[in-house]
Amino acid sequence: MGDKIRILHLSDLHIPENMMEDNEFKSVKQRLMADISSQKKRFGDINIIVFTGDIVNKGHSELFETEELKKFFEDIIRQAGANKENVLLVPGNHDASRPDASDIVDKYITSVRTEQKVTEKPEEVRFLCGRYERFTKFHSQIIGDGSIKNSYGVRDIVIQNQVYRFI
Repeated sequence: MGDKIRILHLSDLHIPENMMEDNEFKSVKQRLMADISSQKKRFGDINIIVFTGDIVNKGHSELFETEELKKFFEDIIRQAGANKENVLLVPGNHDASRPDASDIVDKYITSVRTEQKVTEKPEEVRFLCGRYERFTKFHSQIIGDGSIKNSYGVRDIVIQNQVYRFI
């Protein structure tokens, strides 16, 4: 088992704002932790954890700023036996704060379709980046590197002197 790499991939969690009171969430959390524990006993520690998109259901909520959400992610990492340096958090559309900004969002969607640059206006760039401000702060608390640059583009993770590339 020593030379095998184990990856836990969790996506579209859509954690509700009232996670502490939501019985469905509590049940899912309990089953998730039990499943991670079972897989860990069967296969060994998980080397890499990848959380992709839609961590929360509403990015404009204060959920990213709560100790409960931070503890939930820390519990997953601890239960899996992973190092936080080997955790990737990639935001989804639900993780963005979505104020009324249809004009810049329309520009962005058009740019994706036409493969043109979205904007060069600094205020519009700040707006687009600001949509993930809460996610960015949360990412920094979980990963500890102070930025989300390691969740975008190419990221290398070294396990047992072997480089694994995530794109």
